[in-house]
Amino acid sequence: MRQSVLTIATKFRRPSLPLADNIVINAIWFDLVWASAVIGGDAWLPVTAGLLILHLFFTSDWVAEVKLWLALATIGVLLDAGLTYAGLFDFGDAYIMSQYSPIPVWLIALWLGFVSTLNRSLRFMARRLWLAALIGFVVPLSYFAGQKLGAVEISLSFWQAYLLLAFLWAITLPLMASLADAVKERASSRKEKPRQEMPSLEKPQQEQRR
Repeated sequence: MRQSVLTIATKFRRPSLPLADNIVINAIWFDLVWASAVIGGDAWLPVTAGLLILHLFFTSDWVAEVKLWLALATIGVLLDAGLTYAGLFDFGDAYIMSQYSPIPVWLIALWLGFVSTLNRSLRFMARRLWLAALIGFVVPLSYFAGQKLGAVEISLSFWQAYLLLAFLWAITLPLMASLADAVKERASSRKEKPRQEMPSLEKPQQEQRR
């Protein structure tokens, strides 16, 4: 009876479709998320949300992915919210839920998408934190691209804003890459531990037959 129940549960279990874990697919997917969020803003928010949901469906462990989002995207959201409060960024006041959040919902969604790259297309940074710090000097250019597209206004001059953002990202990116790697390693060890501790059922059955 127990075996039949387990068979039925396995049959209807959600299949593992780790397409989202592929490095190339993940990089292309994030480009789509960035374009949808930055170019489309609130108008394309359903598209951005759809891309995030699609990612969860095709990832190998969507529960762990959501936990990673909550843990690491918070760092980015607080960073951009702090810079907005400081007056560096101005997103206007016409975006959705502007009375509750200092930054737009589409930017929060963009941070979720970015976090999803840390253990995939940006996985190489986890063991090379010095490289993550160097890449941090490139990331601020995405803010200026957003400014060109009308998604945000930056109060400081180009070089003033760039140096400030590069300094912050040179610290934040290695930190996030390191934390993402730690979360992944911890999740992997938890999955392997029950397998190692699980007793074998074949020997008792063979002994009973004897």
